[in-house]
Amino acid sequence: MTDLAEEVRKALAKLRNPVSNAPEIFLECDVVIEKMGENILHIILYARDPYSPKLLIYAEAAKRIASKTPGVAKVYVEVRNHFMAEQINLMLNG
Repeated sequence: MTDLAEEVRKALAKLRNPVSNAPEIFLECDVVIEKMGENILHIILYARDPYSPKLLIYAEAAKRIASKTPGVAKVYVEVRNHFMAEQINLMLNG
């Protein structure tokens, strides 16, 4: 994993469950961060629950948090293993 991807992973870990203080996004899905080019990241979220109503919120948060990380110019977020994955991906990436 590149340094930029590691910084984004650390930033995503700050999204915490208010009750358990566990890293929320990592409880709901497996996260893979790939570098596509110079300062461009591809974040893949593999849903653990294919019917989770929270996945859209986590995908939007992941994109927003990654976009604010210094050195990141563009972020593509892809949701997999969810019954609304296609619609979520269209909403997030146009």
